[in-house]
Amino acid sequence: MKKHTKHSPWLARLAALLIGIIDGGVIILFKFGANSAVDRIGGETFDVLDIVHWYYIIINPYVLVAILLAVISIIGMTAAFSHERSHRLFSVIGGTSYICIVLASILLLGETVKVMVFIGVGIILISLSISNVYQIVLWFRNKVQYLRGIR
Repeated sequence: MKKHTKHSPWLARLAALLIGIIDGGVIILFKFGANSAVDRIGGETFDVLDIVHWYYIIINPYVLVAILLAVISIIGMTAAFSHERSHRLFSVIGGTSYICIVLASILLLGETVKVMVFIGVGIILISLSISNVYQIVLWFRNKVQYLRGIR
């Protein structure tokens, strides 16, 4: 009989969902920081070879908060991976972050999004749904087998 573990894959998936939202927020905060730095520089472009341009990026509060959130995300991923297989969590993290980036781009940055991006978001949502339904079926099957083994 299989040894029963106290790991919580559902808690890990919930953490992966939150990590995906945080990761999407990190990207948007970096975008705000870059826009703010370009405004302070007074130009239309960012020169990667100019130290002054990097200074405006590094001291930007949006960038500093994004770095802090990225560190929190890495710590959360480390904890979540101890409770569930990484291939299951990466799909949730990646899919959620892409969806958050698209939504934040529309709502916060006022950017226009092409139809193909919405189709991609729809595919991500469908694949995450199928993956989670499949995992629920497997979980239920394992619980039934475990209960049968008790008798």
